[in-house]
Amino acid sequence: MPRWAKQLFIGCVYVVIFALIGFGVYRLSNPAPTCTDGVKNQSEDGVDCGAQACGKLCVPEPLDLKVRSVKVFNTRPQEYDILAEIENPNDIYGATGIPYTLSLVNSSNGAIATRRGTFFIVPKQTRYLVVTALKTKEGVAQSVVVLGKVLWRQVDPSAPRIDFPLRREQYAVQAGGGSTLEGAVYNNSDFDFGTVDINVLLYNAQNEIIGINHTETTTVPSRTERYFKVSWPFTISDTVVRTFVQATTDVFSNENFLKQYGEFEQFQQF
Repeated sequence: MPRWAKQLFIGCVYVVIFALIGFGVYRLSNPAPTCTDGVKNQSEDGVDCGAQACGKLCVPEPLDLKVRSVKVFNTRPQEYDILAEIENPNDIYGATGIPYTLSLVNSSNGAIATRRGTFFIVPKQTRYLVVTALKTKEGVAQSVVVLGKVLWRQVDPSAPRIDFPLRREQYAVQAGGGSTLEGAVYNNSDFDFGTVDINVLLYNAQNEIIGINHTETTTVPSRTERYFKVSWPFTISDTVVRTFVQATTDVFSNENFLKQYGEFEQFQQF
């Protein structure tokens, strides 16, 4: 082999060696995303996610619940009702068992009457918390709500919507004082539920809430309706021109699904 050919061959070998070394250094300093290392790196849009890097979109972090308003109603001497309006801004997150504390507060910001409980909320829902007949002999300055830790649950956006349309609603003022609202809620879903919560709001001509109430109905099979009735044993402070009924059920609780076809109902896969 001519000398020039040997030199060319050796030169090519060196080029290949240096190219391999350079590629190795590049790969060490710029590792490919594994999508399983628990770190947002390379071209990932989030931790181990991203359409280009990992072939899957990133799921957004849940936003906090928003307390829209808290109102107190002096229904009778030394007796009060409280209404809290809670908004869930999330498209795919809901929760159940959310602890809350609704309190009446005096002018010194001290709690003088308190009611505690838990509630559920579904994605994009504005939920009302209703507490009635809180009693105190002290002067009430305002009402406050404190929400506890929320354990979010992700919901498939394609999940069917659960609604309870209102039927035969009738508000009536009683001759001897007080008033009632009665009607029926219809379960338009394919699922049987153990409990449906019902909140009632009364409005005056200025679109202000002037009265609230709460009840629940139990054992609500699919495609059936359940009668309910709430009453106010006192005179509402203004003329009622409109009513609003919010009927909701806890789709996150296994116990709320009446299990007729096995351990879990189909809806719970969402």
